[in-house]
Amino acid sequence: MKISSSSSSIPTKVKPKYDVFISFRAEDTRYGFTSHLCSALRQKQINPNTDEARLENGDDISRAPTKAVEESPISIIIFSENYASSRRCLDELVHMLKCKKEKDHIVLPIFHGIDPSDIRKQSGVCAAAFFEHEKRFEMEKVEEWRQALRESASLLGWDSRSMSESVIVEEVVEHVIRKLKSNLKGFVGIRNITKVKPKYHVFISFRDDDTGKGFTGHLYSALCQKRIKAYLDEVSLEKGEEISQALPKAIEDSAISIIIFSKNYAFSTWNLNELVHILKCREERDQIVLPIFHGIDPSDIRKKRGLYAAAFDEHEERFSNKIDKVKEWRQALKEAADLSGKLHKQIRNFSYFLDGDQISESCRRSFHETNL
Repeated sequence: MKISSSSSSIPTKVKPKYDVFISFRAEDTRYGFTSHLCSALRQKQINPNTDEARLENGDDISRAPTKAVEESPISIIIFSENYASSRRCLDELVHMLKCKKEKDHIVLPIFHGIDPSDIRKQSGVCAAAFFEHEKRFEMEKVEEWRQALRESASLLGWDSRSMSESVIVEEVVEHVIRKLKSNLKGFVGIRNITKVKPKYHVFISFRDDDTGKGFTGHLYSALCQKRIKAYLDEVSLEKGEEISQALPKAIEDSAISIIIFSKNYAFSTWNLNELVHILKCREERDQIVLPIFHGIDPSDIRKKRGLYAAAFDEHEERFSNKIDKVKEWRQALKEAADLSGKLHKQIRNFSYFLDGDQISESCRRSFHETNL
């Protein structure tokens, strides 16, 4: 049954014609990776939207890619060596991202034998593709394609350079199944809920280079052992999520934020923006904020001494036209460092594992006090 494309009248319950739209460059992956992925999806009764599928259903594959994208709730982009050379692929990409913004369309990128940074920066094979596009097309259209590549390559996805194709296919299929099940709930109706339980108990803000493989990892494990649900970006980010949007949302979805101040924490603008948002939630939502000073003196943070002084020298040079932002970061550090340092003083002489256990006990007591 054909579904009307009119935007003025949208049925309240319409099952999508296809489950997943797959955007790929045929000459790169049609008879290899894309074929294996489609086969795995069909084995799980998931209907992929590809040229072959549309031909089998008697659809016109020459029609605008916008219609094909809209027939599915999920899009999978298989970025490959020659993807950016195809105008059709790029037009599909633009419309996927438009649907993502306007219709909660889910977009999942797979980087097949190509570095995501080459896509974001249009370097390498992408640079050659755009050299040709600039000769043939209006600059406005070319810039639209460039922006779409930058945006989509910033989404969390799968990279075949670090994973086997079989593992990627398995993970993608399982992820699609979860997303489709979640989407189906929307057809049933939504209850009004006056009090929403936080999605996470704890959000952890940390500098990966300093503590990601040590203290932070042990803390996360200790929290999990106490059945405390913690948000750690490298573990908790969903495929297809944009990091810049996911982290503030995760902070808001948590009852407690733990800030692990370390020697290089202030060099990261990601960390500083997280910190600003954490303190905003503390003020507006009564969120609990627990600072840990890992190998750093709190006074160095308050007064911007040592490495924290060096970090802000860099920020002031780099963001000379955004001095208000730098001031906001300074104020956030001062405010956070003025919070109770009891936790880090209590555990200073413990091993990393005991550190995590002590902190998880503090979190557990905080949850009890807030009736979570």
